[in-house]
Amino acid sequence: MVLTFLDSLILAPVAAFVGGIVPYLYILRKRSKRQEQFESLLPEAVDLITNALRSGFSLESALRMVASEIPDPLGIEFALTFEEQNLGVSISEAFSNMERRVESEDLSLFTTALLIQKKTGGNLVEILEKIGSTIRERFKLKREIKIFTAQGRFSGFVLVLLPIIMAVAILTISPDYLKTLLVEKAGNYLLGAAIIMQIVGILVIRRIVNIRI
Repeated sequence: MVLTFLDSLILAPVAAFVGGIVPYLYILRKRSKRQEQFESLLPEAVDLITNALRSGFSLESALRMVASEIPDPLGIEFALTFEEQNLGVSISEAFSNMERRVESEDLSLFTTALLIQKKTGGNLVEILEKIGSTIRERFKLKREIKIFTAQGRFSGFVLVLLPIIMAVAILTISPDYLKTLLVEKAGNYLLGAAIIMQIVGILVIRRIVNIRI
């Protein structure tokens, strides 16, 4: 279909590559947003579990409270964990399953502390209080880093969008000016290389501004 519309053996693979990678980038964006929402709710969930344990509730009951009182996406993940252990899966394995699904470093801190306490013993309430404080500080630091790198992300967005806007403007004002890129074989090569370099630039800028802590 790409070859039919573009009528170019050079641009067809490039267009197919772009069409294939755009859904992948969209899914990555949605996943990243969901993970950020999960991590923003995690300190509240840890505090709720801590207060429930301090009040005399079991860990299983605390999980049910989190599942019912904390909104999604965190609530549904804890609901799945509660259902798993309710159906006979050990609490350690249930938390390990949630950690694999979410892939969050903050959640890893929580589950690791919980699993170690299950094996070695200790004051779980005190441990969770410290973990909750650590997670909250990590999330605060991530927000600060996001603010500090906002200018870099905006600059990258402008640099990526500017060639597209210029091409559309030139194509509207003087279509013959860009005809060489669409008709000539050398122009097809240049246009394909430009599109690939744009994609590489997006990935490089994303990697630069994505600071892990």
